[in-house]
Amino acid sequence: MPQIARTSPSPGPSPATAPVADDARVSQRRNVVVAAKLLGTGAGTPVLCAADNISEGGIHVQVSQRFAVALGERIEVVLDPGPDAPHLAHLRGEIRFATVVRTEPQRDTLPPGVGLGLRFDQPLYL
Repeated sequence: MPQIARTSPSPGPSPATAPVADDARVSQRRNVVVAAKLLGTGAGTPVLCAADNISEGGIHVQVSQRFAVALGERIEVVLDPGPDAPHLAHLRGEIRFATVVRTEPQRDTLPPGVGLGLRFDQPLYL
């Protein structure tokens, strides 16, 4: 009977090489304020919010605490770039599917809200 090689589970990356949450994006962030609408948040109605930065792979939006969503939740994002972001006009009205990969209380905003890091299923072409 052949022997089966047994291996111990990998301990994972060492703390020195573990990824840092702030460095999770692989594409460059663009600091731009863009209106957005989130659908499928469990709120029953679309959630209007503002994105404060965007990249090809994701977006960071700020929502009211009452519309906070859970990590891993799937939502739809509809962007509405205004006249201050003409380079993003091609994204207006497009529905992008995303996953919540980060939530962070925003205590320094009035009213206090929640920052959501969303990863797009398909990259944007900026």
